[in-house]
Amino acid sequence: MGGRNFTYFCDDGCNSILVCPNFMVAFPNSTIVALSREHSHHSPILHRTEYIDFRPRPFRFFNSWMFWKGFDDIIKMAWNNYIGGGAHDKLKYVKDTIKNWRILEFDKENKVLLDLKDKVNNIKLEANTISLTVSELVERREIKQRILDMEKLAKLNLIQKAKIKTVCDGDENTQYFS
Repeated sequence: MGGRNFTYFCDDGCNSILVCPNFMVAFPNSTIVALSREHSHHSPILHRTEYIDFRPRPFRFFNSWMFWKGFDDIIKMAWNNYIGGGAHDKLKYVKDTIKNWRILEFDKENKVLLDLKDKVNNIKLEANTISLTVSELVERREIKQRILDMEKLAKLNLIQKAKIKTVCDGDENTQYFS
């Protein structure tokens, strides 16, 4: 029970609460909240019989992860190295391994992207003072391509997140046209 401690309160100090011995047997997943009383000695009661499960959020897998080097190896390693019982526990171990891998890769990915952008800027600054050699131009082109590839993977994640939001929230971006 939540909210108020009593369902009835009188000015003379007499208190009571709703109690029934068979209630929890009949409704084991129910919740009861005694709301605030304004004009009466009795508190209104809000009763819900729905089951509310506060388990962890589901694991989201992003398709772009399959394009990363070493992702297949991480899955194989986690699958083959698990020692324990039960398929559920094995899948949980693989999920946790993927999560940890993604956290490390995300940090590395951001650092590499910043470093690549710095290199391109340095090459641009150098080009202002002297003419670039053919090898420097090729390096600049390769770095810019790597930056585009990395940003493409980030965009794939954003697209997938938007699709998930659309499915979960029912939002089809039609509010603007209403």
